[in-house]
Amino acid sequence: MTRRLRILGFAALAGLALFALVKLDTGERAAAPPSFLGHNREFSAFSPPRPLPAGAAAAAEADGTQMRLADFAGNVVLLNFWATWCVPCVREMPALERLAARGHDGLAVVAVSVDMKGAEVVAPFAAKHELGHIRLLYDPMAGAMRSMGVSGLPATFILDKRGRIAGRLEGAADWDSPEAEELLRFYLDAPERDAPEGDTKKKAAEGDTKKKN
Repeated sequence: MTRRLRILGFAALAGLALFALVKLDTGERAAAPPSFLGHNREFSAFSPPRPLPAGAAAAAEADGTQMRLADFAGNVVLLNFWATWCVPCVREMPALERLAARGHDGLAVVAVSVDMKGAEVVAPFAAKHELGHIRLLYDPMAGAMRSMGVSGLPATFILDKRGRIAGRLEGAADWDSPEAEELLRFYLDAPERDAPEGDTKKKAAEGDTKKKN
């Protein structure tokens, strides 16, 4: 009897091990993003993601066109606050540019400059460092920076597809590294239910209309 119980026990353990392997092979999505360490601090993931601050200030394009952070909803956004006079920011920019140049579908790399002179100083800096792929925005009065609770530079946020704040990192990081790619891939591969709420409601409404017709 004891021997039979042992055999049944071993069989049960083998079954559990096989089940675990099958789950891994199916590529099941992890519940939490992978860890990512910047030059000084670790990326802090928010669970659940946090909504953008009410009345979050807008940043501007070089031509003065106002862009709200919510306008990027539908994409994963790597949102970086920086300045040309910030030494760690300057060192971090090439990595952000290399990441942006890879052209990942659904990823927007957005760098918001808080230089008081705006494009007057950022444009020549961007030309010198060949920043041709990063989306450059301007926040000379630091309103957008303050609305996001930033007190030091550089500071980087990840916004998920619904425009929520998925996490933040204070200080510089190697954003073109394999570890950063893995972190971003977690949010890029988010399922359809993580799409913008407006899109979800629109699809539901379209579905109801089709049923009525």
